Amino acid sequence: MHHARKHGMGVEVHSTLRGICTALGWAKHGRSTDRVRRILTRLTECTVELRDARFSFTGHLIEFMGRADETGRFYLMLSPKIVRLFEADQYTFL
Repeated sequence: MHHARKHGMGVEVHSTLRGICTALGWAKHGRSTDRVRRILTRLTECTVELRDARFSFTGHLIEFMGRADETGRFYLMLSPKIVRLFEADQYTFL
């Protein structure tokens, strides 16, 4: 979420599994990168429900995800429809 907020919701976010581990404050070894990969896959496949006092969203958090095999960099796009829940004046827990 932090990466997408930095780059803009609804645009592709590029990172490595190790980069995501670093952003989360996790160790950058195989178990952590495997965990990140499983979490991203689960968020791509499942439906989430987010709401606050003014807005709600039910759908896929991640629109799509992929990996460039030659570089190992992942790319994903968060659903642009949830942007209202993460605006500067909003406070949303996942």
